[in-house]
Amino acid sequence: MNIPSEAQVTQDPLAEIAALRTKIESLEREIRDQQVLLESLAEHSDSLQAELLDFNLQLEQRVAERTAELQTAYQVLEKMNENKSVFIDLIAHELRTPLTVIKGHAQMLQSITGSLHNEVVDRFVDGLVKGAERLEALVNSTLDVAKIENSTLSLTKRAVYMWELFEPIEATYRKVLEARGLKLTVDIASLPPTLADAKLLYRTFDELISNAVKYTPDGGQITVTGDIYATETEDATSDSFLHISVADTGIGIAPDHHQLIFEKFYQLGKVEVHSSSRTNYRGGGPGLGLAVARGVIEAHKGRIWAESPGFNEQTFPGSTFHVLLPLLTWELDKQKKQE
Repeated sequence: MNIPSEAQVTQDPLAEIAALRTKIESLEREIRDQQVLLESLAEHSDSLQAELLDFNLQLEQRVAERTAELQTAYQVLEKMNENKSVFIDLIAHELRTPLTVIKGHAQMLQSITGSLHNEVVDRFVDGLVKGAERLEALVNSTLDVAKIENSTLSLTKRAVYMWELFEPIEATYRKVLEARGLKLTVDIASLPPTLADAKLLYRTFDELISNAVKYTPDGGQITVTGDIYATETEDATSDSFLHISVADTGIGIAPDHHQLIFEKFYQLGKVEVHSSSRTNYRGGGPGLGLAVARGVIEAHKGRIWAESPGFNEQTFPGSTFHVLLPLLTWELDKQKKQE
């Protein structure tokens, strides 16, 4: 057994104490370094905080300035849009007065020249009357667009049956349909009425039929059907609508254009090759008809939309326009009692 000497016993504690003292000094240096670092960070933190506050103030000022600029720009655009609508309204009204005179005199001239049996004169006068009627339709559509945009489209409502709208429409297009070999089938006689403005609804469905005639090739078919469409509401009740669909065997509509066709001045194809006819195949127009149709239907608290597999001038996939109009509640109640 080895017994440490007195010198070894004395040296070991001293060595340990020296080692501990070294560690303590090292820790003290680290603590001082950390304190210096913390003080430096604190100084930088105060500086960063001041810079951040200054940046926030500048940002808030810039946002306030930009907001004021946007509000001013919005007010200017709103005023310009208002002026545009007022201008369209004014021009449409101003055009109506001379147009009414031209149309009236042309019709009087037509009635006089009819007894002359002169084909050349008849053709010229007939062209004059048709041109006046086309211009009148354009002015009316322009005026309707202005009213729809300004929410001033007034409705004179009464109980309206679909058959009383489509009978004169069928008569209007009968000669054109025969000349182009188009077949128009209308099955809406048994439908109940809707509370609506008959004149505006007539123009709406006339536009849909005209649209189908224009984009359906000779020998095609146009079908008008209707039924009652019920939707469930949030309070577990049901709302009933009159559902009218106008389907054709025409060139169809590309899926990404199903909404665009209801925008103002929408055109299919090149404007310069349009014939501007309402009944010729691929005939053009100002692009206001469907925009007015949407405005009229929405003013009646209804809905209009288009469905089509796509656009194709070789296979003719066709398209279908759907219209929903609120039903008269008393008529619906009477039907339920009869059932």
